[in-house]
Formats: sequence, C-alpha cells, structure tokens
Amino acid sequence: AAAGRLILHGRYVCKARKPDCPQCIIRDICRFPDKTPAA
Repeated sequence: AAAGRLILHGRYVCKARKPDCPQCIIRDICRFPDKTPAA
C-alpha cells in the first residue's frame, strides 16, 4: 500500500519536470531541495 502511494505521489505531485513542492507532504525531508518547483 505504501509503495502505491509513493508511486502516485511521484506521478501527481513530485513530477520530474514540474514538481509541485508547495503541495508535497514530504518536502521537509526532501533530498532534492534545489529543484525548480512549478510556478
């Protein structure tokens, strides 16, 4: 169940080209804080 949620998180929130960092529930532990968030 947890793996499925992480897949959905990557698909809809933490997208490679436009991550939606303000909506991310794990942004405080993000290992890539220098990403360019979606505008």
